[in-house]
Amino acid sequence: MAFNSPEKHPTRLSDFQQAQKLCRFSCFVHNFESKNALACVRIRKVLNGLKAMLIERPVLKLGTKSHDEVPVTIGNKSIEQHLLMADIRQPFYIKELLSKQDWTIFEEQHPTKGTRAYQPKAMVGLILYGLMQGISSLRDLARMARVDLGCIYLTEGVFPDNSSICRFINRYKETLSEAFFINLTRSILKVTRSGIRSLAGDGTIIEAAASRYSLMKHEAIEEKRGKALAKSIANPEDKALALAVDKMEQVANELQTRINKRKEQHKSIETVTISPVEPDAVIQPTKKGRVSVPAYKPSVLANDARVVVAINVHPSNEIESLMSMLDMTNKLEKEGAVKELLLDGGYESIEVLEESVKRDISVLCAAGKNSKKKSNENVDEHQFKKSDFKYNELTDSYICPQGQHLTPLRRGKATPTTPAYQTYSTKSCHDCPLKEKCTSSKNGRQLKRYDGDELKDALSHIMENPQAQKRLRQRKAMVEPVFSHLRMRQNFNRFRRKGLMGVSVEFSLQIMAYNISRAIARH
Repeated sequence: MAFNSPEKHPTRLSDFQQAQKLCRFSCFVHNFESKNALACVRIRKVLNGLKAMLIERPVLKLGTKSHDEVPVTIGNKSIEQHLLMADIRQPFYIKELLSKQDWTIFEEQHPTKGTRAYQPKAMVGLILYGLMQGISSLRDLARMARVDLGCIYLTEGVFPDNSSICRFINRYKETLSEAFFINLTRSILKVTRSGIRSLAGDGTIIEAAASRYSLMKHEAIEEKRGKALAKSIANPEDKALALAVDKMEQVANELQTRINKRKEQHKSIETVTISPVEPDAVIQPTKKGRVSVPAYKPSVLANDARVVVAINVHPSNEIESLMSMLDMTNKLEKEGAVKELLLDGGYESIEVLEESVKRDISVLCAAGKNSKKKSNENVDEHQFKKSDFKYNELTDSYICPQGQHLTPLRRGKATPTTPAYQTYSTKSCHDCPLKEKCTSSKNGRQLKRYDGDELKDALSHIMENPQAQKRLRQRKAMVEPVFSHLRMRQNFNRFRRKGLMGVSVEFSLQIMAYNISRAIARH
């Protein structure tokens, strides 16, 4: 059996070394034959298998032409030719997109000491390519870098292990979730020939990495904090115990904040729990209708081409996420300005409408659950609803279905959960023939008008237009397929990283992988 010398293939020393080992192994078998014939037969079978692997397997040759480019060949064909023959074109699109990015934003954070770091372009290509295949585990990504030809083409033969990938994400988490995301989004908008003039917003619930079985109530948290504090006092020099005490203090403070919020809303605090492992996650029901689990609410803004242009992850509030996403769109100013927002009922709030007026954005939004609850509070299902009363802005009064005017009665103060309001009533309810369909109160029917309801009235008037309703129906086709793609194609059903910053960078990587898929589909 003949083997190539290491001079011909400098990077394939492993084959030459294996050949030397086989020669030494053959000598060992020859000397061992006379002692144990049965064992010799088994060893010879293993030896023949190893020889067959070295002879028959396709040879992957890596040779370095320069510091920036590593040509990879399979047998006598380049890896590019092999991928094209196999009709695997996805890696070429990814590499083309990444080659147009500004990688100097990563060089500023390069470590100055230690071994030479992997090139950011190769690491980002590996991560995004893996996410597009539905692979998010760091160990699986490291394995894919060694066995997947498309990934080897992207990384140019670099084989980072899982710890190296983890360190890269942690070191550049802010860059990946902000500056690089913006730059890559600009490139994808150019490829898809789309803009940000009209955007659709939506959010979902993604389960956190923490298990629901680790949830604790206030009493258990206080007990655990007391034990940690006692251990720290007994061993004042132990820094790990001091850090554990600080962490438990943060968990206890966060839990107390949630309890106070529930009290302000006049809700029960018996079910308030928190995960000591991941206190940022909020306990909330998932979309599948399972029991409540620690989770986050990621939100997106997508355009007509279903390209996501802005993202945000909040523990529980989609409205606050919308404000942050609108700020992110300002960084895409070269692509124009946002002129239209298509939102579902969860975003119908005074804060959103006031912000859209400030930014000169036209909003089309369905009626939300909160508005329906407020309009029907203390009203039987067979009675007239608040929407059956017409507000007259000139006289500042409501006109009931019987034609009577409800005038201002008293002013209510704002609370942490509701804005200030004006109560309207009339004295004509006692002799009204429709009283049974209107109210059972001795004081007659009363309505509350909250500060900012004029914006909701204007939105309701706009949504009565058939053209506005037709345009709003397009929201589902623009943004809802984003999350279905993430869940079904990219297997993104649960966060792997912990903490708000950790899940933010993970969601950014998932969306960048999704956007590249959209660019390839539209190319």
